[in-house]
Amino acid sequence: MSHHIPDYRITINDKNVTDLFQGRLISLTLRDERGNKADQLDITLDDSDGALPLPNKKAIIKVWLGFKPANIINTALNITTTATTHPLTFKGAFVVDEITYSNQSSIDTLQITARSADFKGPLKVKREQSWHQTKLGDLLQTIATRNELTPRISDILASVIIDHIDQTDESDISFLNRLAKRYDAICTIKDSNLLFAEIGNATTVSGQPLPLLIIDKSETSSYSYQTQDRDGDYSGVQSYWNDKKYAKRNTVLAGSDENPKVLRSTYPSEQQATEAAKAEWKKLSRNKASFSVDLTVGNPEALPEMPVMLTGFKEQIVVQRWGIESVEHVLTDKGLTGGLILLFFDP
Repeated sequence: MSHHIPDYRITINDKNVTDLFQGRLISLTLRDERGNKADQLDITLDDSDGALPLPNKKAIIKVWLGFKPANIINTALNITTTATTHPLTFKGAFVVDEITYSNQSSIDTLQITARSADFKGPLKVKREQSWHQTKLGDLLQTIATRNELTPRISDILASVIIDHIDQTDESDISFLNRLAKRYDAICTIKDSNLLFAEIGNATTVSGQPLPLLIIDKSETSSYSYQTQDRDGDYSGVQSYWNDKKYAKRNTVLAGSDENPKVLRSTYPSEQQATEAAKAEWKKLSRNKASFSVDLTVGNPEALPEMPVMLTGFKEQIVVQRWGIESVEHVLTDKGLTGGLILLFFDP
């Protein structure tokens, strides 16, 4: 249908190459991940005439995806007009990592693999630093500033007081991932923003609420719902901490003590033990079910963490609260399709 004709815009080092790619684009696959996984862009081009230049490694590719405006025909007046449409959606900046020039099925092709730009450079430099009685927001502000990033931190997490934590021979990106695991948070770096928020918080990097995405069964080409019970039917999570003052080991609990999962580590403080137990309990609750779905027509506005309402499926599926874990946008000569992996979030 005309209103599902895909459109795109691509720049390499801020030079518009969209016209150059027209008629040559065999496929474009963009994987948008949640958290610390780097997003990935794969482009395959027809270079039968040998006219395509090889891009330089480390070149910056920017991608916009969307659909062309639909034509509306007024049969009474015999007039064709172009309907208004949403502008193309910016999908991010990527650094070229791999270039492959090859011949497949008698066709010379150029394959480009690029990954999200913000996981490079200073973030991977190992550092030494300690924090004591520090707000998590201030700590993240320090890391963001020295990496020339804009911090986007949820108010709840920003106000958390950290009694003590060390960054010992550890890169900033590794340290951030450790903090995210400790507080069951999403930590992602996109478009020069450092986003740190509770999983399921459903906000953009600018702090605005993400819109609800509604997916009806009729809009899908395939789907798979899976319940998971990998860790047993736990009622909560228990963790230990050392009380140096009284030379004894204490316990803390998240959930109930009917059948708790016991963490192996013994933490140096009650705060760290409590945070670990709460984070693990949230993770166990969230991973009760997963849902993967392929969309007949892709949605360029779909983003990780976006809340999703499913309709037309079985009652056990539609009554649950879902959020996007990862998105895959696929553009070929057959159109723009999309694949989503959803996770269950407790209300």
